[in-house]
Amino acid sequence: MCDLTSAEEKILVNLAGAEKGLVATRLGISVSTLDVHLARIRKKRAKCKKFLKQTDQYKSIIYPKRKGE
Repeated sequence: MCDLTSAEEKILVNLAGAEKGLVATRLGISVSTLDVHLARIRKKRAKCKKFLKQTDQYKSIIYPKRKGE
C-alpha cells in the first residue's frame, strides 16, 4: 500500500536538490515518465496519510509501552 518501488526510490534520492530534467537524464527516462512516477508517489502519500489518520486512535494498542517506560 505505502511501499515505494525501486524506481520511485531512485527518483526521490536523485531529485533531492536537482532539477527534474537533470534527474530524468541521469536515470535514462523522459521528464513525462518522471512526472508519472511523482504522481504515483503523491497518490501513495495521500493513501498513507489517510491510513495513519485512521489508525492514530489505536496507537496505544498497536505500540504498547514496555515495562519501565
